[in-house]
Amino acid sequence: MEVMNKKLSESDTTNRRLEFPAGSLWAFPMPDGQNSVEFVASDIHEQQWRLKVSVRNEGRYSKPWLKGEWGDYVHQKQLRKGDRVILTMNDEENGERIYRINAERKHFEMEVMKKKLSESDTTNRRLEFPSGSLWAFPMPHGQNSVEFVASDIHEQQWRLKVSVRNEGRYSKPWLKGEWGDYVHQKQLRKGDRVILTMNDEENGERIYRIGAERKLFGFWYSIDEQQFSVVKKLGFLAIKFKARNHAVFGNRDKRYLEIRNQI
Repeated sequence: MEVMNKKLSESDTTNRRLEFPAGSLWAFPMPDGQNSVEFVASDIHEQQWRLKVSVRNEGRYSKPWLKGEWGDYVHQKQLRKGDRVILTMNDEENGERIYRINAERKHFEMEVMKKKLSESDTTNRRLEFPSGSLWAFPMPHGQNSVEFVASDIHEQQWRLKVSVRNEGRYSKPWLKGEWGDYVHQKQLRKGDRVILTMNDEENGERIYRIGAERKLFGFWYSIDEQQFSVVKKLGFLAIKFKARNHAVFGNRDKRYLEIRNQI
C-alpha cells in the first residue's frame, strides 16, 4: 500500500529532514501522549533505514517531519530537488508492518546503443561498438578515444572507453576500459543484449547508464534484477537449511559451513 509519494523540495534535500505529508500520518499511529514514532524502511537493495515521523506539540497545525536517517538516505542516493520518494507499507499476517522506501528521478534518457553480443564481445575484453552510436561520444580534436563512466542499476560505476583506429577506410570503434570486468560480473554470454543510455543534465553534464538483458522464453529480462533475486533466494534457502539442520540434528554449524562452501 502506498503511504507517501512526494516530489522533493530544496529543503527536503538539504535540511536532513523531509516535510512529511499530513495525509500520510494514518500509517504511523503514535502512542498516546507522544509526538513521534520510529520505524525501519528497506530500499531495493534491502538496506535498512531507521526513520522517524514526528509532529509538533503546539500550534494549529501538526506540521509533521520525517527525520532519523533521512539525511543519510539523501546523501547516499544523491537526491536533489525534483526527485520523487515513494514510501509503501505492507501489513503482515502476524501484525507486523513492513515499510519500503524508493527514490525516482525523472530522466529524459536517450538510447545510445542496444546491441546483441557476439562471442568476441564476451571473450576479448572489448566490445565492437556500433559506428552509429559515436555521436554520443564527441572526441577532442586530434584524439581517437574518449573515456566515460556508466552506472548500472545498482549504481555501481564502470569506467569505459570508446576508441576508433586512426587509419584505414573505416573507423571500426571499440568499447574497452572496464568492459571485461562488466562482462565477468554480469556473467554475460553470446546472445545477451547490452543497452547504453545517456541523459543530458541541466548543468551540461552527460550521465550514462548501462544495463544488460537476457532473452528467456521469448522475453527480455534484466540480468541485474535476476542476479539480485537469485542472491536473495539463495541466502534465504541457506538460512532455512541451517535452522532446520540445527533443530533436527543439533549444533552442526561446522558441517553447514562445509556444505555452503561447496555450493
